[in-house]
Amino acid sequence: MAGTGYYQEAEGNRGAAAEWGWQVTGKEQGTLVEQNVTYTLEINGKFFLIEDVPARVSVETGEQLFAPQTVERLQQIVLGESAPLRVVETPVFNYAG
Repeated sequence: MAGTGYYQEAEGNRGAAAEWGWQVTGKEQGTLVEQNVTYTLEINGKFFLIEDVPARVSVETGEQLFAPQTVERLQQIVLGESAPLRVVETPVFNYAG
């Protein structure tokens, strides 16, 4: 789960970035709102869904920004050995076919 996207913050919101301990990079993201989101991840063909993850979400683009401690917790959840709350079946489609 690497990538600068987890640490990006809007240029116009440097105060909020400092408050959350984020590194400010990237372009202006516009208005950010705090909300809980469902985070999705694929590792080696396995999909993971983590619900109720705190994030700041760009109203204009929908981009989700996570504080460093949130990213660390996501890694612990996915890479840990805890049992999931539930398992869901997911249909898979091919766009070309």
